[in-house]
Amino acid sequence: MTRRLTSRNAFTLVELLVVIGIIAVLISVLLPALNRARASAQAVQCLSNVRQLATASIIFANEHKGYMQSVTSDAPGNSVIRYNDPQRTKWSYRPDNNLLMDVYSALLRYLGARGDVFFQTESEGRSKVFRCPSDNWLEMGSAGQNGYKIFNNVTPLPGGPYFPISYGANVDVLAVSDSGGVGRFGLSDRVGVPGGPAPLDGTSVQGVRVGQPLQARLFKVHKPSEVLLFADCGNRPGVASETIPLDMRDSLYYTSNYMNNASGMTAGDLGRLSGVLKTSWLKDRVPVKRHRDKLNVAFCDGHGETVLASKFRDVRISPYQLFR
Repeated sequence: MTRRLTSRNAFTLVELLVVIGIIAVLISVLLPALNRARASAQAVQCLSNVRQLATASIIFANEHKGYMQSVTSDAPGNSVIRYNDPQRTKWSYRPDNNLLMDVYSALLRYLGARGDVFFQTESEGRSKVFRCPSDNWLEMGSAGQNGYKIFNNVTPLPGGPYFPISYGANVDVLAVSDSGGVGRFGLSDRVGVPGGPAPLDGTSVQGVRVGQPLQARLFKVHKPSEVLLFADCGNRPGVASETIPLDMRDSLYYTSNYMNNASGMTAGDLGRLSGVLKTSWLKDRVPVKRHRDKLNVAFCDGHGETVLASKFRDVRISPYQLFR
C-alpha cells in the first residue's frame, strides 16, 4: 500500500498576519529615513538653485558695467530708473513695454534661455531653478495662487497676486536711489539701509547711519562672501499684518529696511539676517521651517550655504561696513 504525499501551497491566516506585521514594522522603521533622505535631496537641489541665481547675477554684472538687475520699480512717468540708466546700458528691459525687466526674468538669459523671456512663460526645465522642491506653497493649484508676491516690473498672472518663485532677492543691494538720493523700492516706498551713505538718515544703533541702498553695484559690496543675494523666502499662513509691499510676509524680498527702529535690536544683529528675525515687519517672510530651521543662501561672491538658524548672525543683509 502506497501513501500519498501532499504539499502545502498556501499560508495559514496566522502566517499571513505575521508577514503583514513584519512589513508594517519595516515601513515604520524605514519611512522616517526615507523622508529624511528625500528632504536632504530637496535641500541639495534648492541650494543648487540659489547658487545658480547668484552665478547668473555675477555674469549679468560682468556684462553690464558691474550692475546687477535692480528690483526698484519702473513705470510710465516714474523717473527713478531713467535717472539711473539714461542710456539703458545697466539693466535689461522688457521687449513688450520697454520698462525694466524683473530680477528673475533678467537672469534667464544667463541660465540657458535664448532672447528676452519671462519666468512665467519660460519652459519648465529652465524656470524650475526659481522653485524650491520643499516649498509647499507652490502646490496651490491654478496660476496666480501658487507662490508669493513680486511687486515690481512683472505682469500679473490671471487668478491671483502670486508667482511661482521660492527665493527672495536682497533689496539693500539691488535697489537704487532717486535724483534726491533717497533709496526707492516702489514708486513711493523709501529704502533705508544701515551703513548706507547720506542723505537718508534715521534713528541709529551705536551711531550707525541709515542711508541709501547699494544701487545694484556688485563690486561695491563689502565682504561679498558674507552678504546674502538670494535665499529661501516667503510665507503664506495667516494674514499679513503689514500693508507696505516691502514688508509683507508673502513677498519675496530681504532687506534691513529701518530695522534699527525695531524693539530690542542690538548692534550685533543690525543689518544681519538675525536682525530680520528680530524685526516685526520683516521676520514673518523668513521660511525657517522649509528646511527644518535652515535656509539656503547664495552670497554676493557666488557661493551658497545651508545656514542654520543659530548662525543667522553670520549672514549680512546690509552690504556696507557697519562698524569701523
